Amino acid sequence: MKVRIGVIGVGGQGKSHIDKLLQVENAEVASVYDVNRETAERVAREIGATAANSSDELLDSGRIDAVIICAPQFAREGLEETAAARGIHLMAEKPLGLDLDTVRAKAKVIREAGVIHAAGYCLRYLDTVQRAKKYLESRPAHMIQVHRIGSAKNWPKWMRQQHLSGGNMVAGVTHQIDLVRFLGGEFRQMSAQFNRLPHHSKDPEDTIIDSGAAAFTMESGSIGTIGESVASLFYSNAEVNFIGYDYFLQLSSNGTVMTIVDENGSRTEKAAVNMMYEQSKAFVDAVANNSQELVLSSYTDAVRTMAVTIAATQSAEDQTLFTLQYDDMQP
Repeated sequence: MKVRIGVIGVGGQGKSHIDKLLQVENAEVASVYDVNRETAERVAREIGATAANSSDELLDSGRIDAVIICAPQFAREGLEETAAARGIHLMAEKPLGLDLDTVRAKAKVIREAGVIHAAGYCLRYLDTVQRAKKYLESRPAHMIQVHRIGSAKNWPKWMRQQHLSGGNMVAGVTHQIDLVRFLGGEFRQMSAQFNRLPHHSKDPEDTIIDSGAAAFTMESGSIGTIGESVASLFYSNAEVNFIGYDYFLQLSSNGTVMTIVDENGSRTEKAAVNMMYEQSKAFVDAVANNSQELVLSSYTDAVRTMAVTIAATQSAEDQTLFTLQYDDMQP
């Protein structure tokens, strides 16, 4: 039997999920909802689904086994808790929200409900990342470097509002932060500096932080740096570098290209899989088999990634060294 899935938020990100779900043999997109009724109805017609009149109607329809939540991070009040309380398995796109305490409370409800849960950290599903994980298992990093550079010029207006998107660290660099956690363990301390000079001077309505620089330590003893900017019109890349005394491993182009330099020389590999498809298939299979282990990025684990991005933001705002506390965040 097919897993019946509902999608809340069918803009760009939601449509991307739907496109991949349609390729998963045992998945059926049964219902969709979007605040833009016209968009929801158009997508529903295209795929033969039902357009719900509200998120509550979608979650209360009895027509779905699981839901993928792609609503913007500022518009998710009650969605995950409602789904979990009704026994509906869920995947939430990143970032999970803007307030860490709120997201922690959501995670507790989800855990106690016993539903399958996932977060949209799709880079974990890349074959390049999986090979990097295996390579790094016995090779601790002395230094970790994170870079994510690009432009916010063509982002939706709400994404360029700091209070709605959370900024690039929370909404974008979170992918690279999650890669560091997935491959190198937990963060320990964070110290960051932010500015917003270029965009703020050209368009006062854009409040997003333009650039950020941070230094961090890991529980493993590794140290690292983060450089990020959305003010670059002529260059873009997202990469993570792991540096050991006898190797260098780089995941560039948002994880899709892996380069390793060690005693065996230099070699580069490109991803051979579509990360969004692999993520969709894993979630559907997890629901079908009632197996949380098939999910590489659970909602509860993703709370820790969010905690790191919030720590960087808080450190920059307060001009303090921020120490991560994971006691009440189960992975």
